[in-house]
Amino acid sequence: MTDISQNAQISSDWFSYFFNSTMLSMIVLDLIVALVILIAHRWFVLNERKLNAASTTPTTSTTPEKIEAHLPGIAIRPAALA
Repeated sequence: MTDISQNAQISSDWFSYFFNSTMLSMIVLDLIVALVILIAHRWFVLNERKLNAASTTPTTSTTPEKIEAHLPGIAIRPAALA
């Protein structure tokens, strides 16, 4: 009988150690920080999509001459890849 009560006491101590007021406040703080990060991330992604949609510059392929001017040797490709 003493083993059962001792195990119950150990279990209770473990529970009170991990779920005391300080630990609960840290968990709540972590959840709030995670929520703020999630909201900020969604806001930045939404704004990036708006900027991309409002962009008037068409995306056109760059000619090999322009690539060659900026990065010598890049535009030269084997005939199999051209």
